[in-house]
Amino acid sequence: MAEYEVSVVLTTYNAEKTLSRAFDSIISQQTNHSFEVIIIDDGSSDDTVSMIKDYANQYDNVSYFSQENSGPSIARNNGIDHAQGQYILFSDDDDEYLPDYIEKAMEQVKQNKLVIVGIEKRLQSGEIVKETHSVLEDANDNQQMIKGYLVNNQEFDVGPWNKLFELSVIKQNSLYFMNKIFEDSLFILKYLSLINYDEIGFVHTPEYILYKRNGSITNSYEKQLLDRCNEYISDVAEIVQTNQKLPSYFSSFKARIYLYYVHRNILTNQSWNGKEQRNFLKSRVSSSSFSDLDNKYRVALLLARFMPNLYIKMYRKKMNGDQK
Repeated sequence: MAEYEVSVVLTTYNAEKTLSRAFDSIISQQTNHSFEVIIIDDGSSDDTVSMIKDYANQYDNVSYFSQENSGPSIARNNGIDHAQGQYILFSDDDDEYLPDYIEKAMEQVKQNKLVIVGIEKRLQSGEIVKETHSVLEDANDNQQMIKGYLVNNQEFDVGPWNKLFELSVIKQNSLYFMNKIFEDSLFILKYLSLINYDEIGFVHTPEYILYKRNGSITNSYEKQLLDRCNEYISDVAEIVQTNQKLPSYFSSFKARIYLYYVHRNILTNQSWNGKEQRNFLKSRVSSSSFSDLDNKYRVALLLARFMPNLYIKMYRKKMNGDQK
């Protein structure tokens, strides 16, 4: 039997200004379920290391491990290897749990192998956005679950920080985060492919606070971005294809990724313009791309494709001050 019911993996890098908020929200959880906190330091050069040493000395259920700076995916994998609980959570060092997060998540475990918890996004502009209903709730079979996840997900569907995973599913299938673009989405997709649509529990109140701040997404243009997006599309294809045949919704999924590519260029590529955007989408978007998108993304794709200059102006205005 596992020593703890829950392992909380807190990955951190140069977070001396926010780490105490994140850690305090975990260690002060109001729950009857036993839990451990595993802090993985990703090569910090500020006061983060001394802070986590103090935490480990103060609490018997806190341990820490250090690694050379390798990125959050490798840090989470390190946490998986050291976890001793039946279930596992992943937390970022600049976010916050509400006091009853673990208790409410564990209430939904029962026969489930995954619990998805609502989030509250606090934007630097002061706006608060809550996400509490997952597209996965609407699935009636496994294919609908995967389709909804890939085509019409929200941020809290693809983030690992608001989910309670069964650790044995992860370890028995050697499931790890890959150090590449969309690593969180890919990890959760693989996990979903290992369980059934009716093995997911939901907490419909926002129990995880996601702090969105300007500048944490790089503002520099990435020349290899399209190659990385195509690599992700290929990775997903390997997971979802059956008998070497891709599901009908795959063109809509690709449209979502290419829209992401457009968005990143709008925000980071100084030479990006309406003509380039129109030509880019013209060769990659067809009528089938719209078939499985919800109305929000249909409208966005239509505007981006046929009214690119207007869309560029609208998207820049929308995202001003809202990047994480």
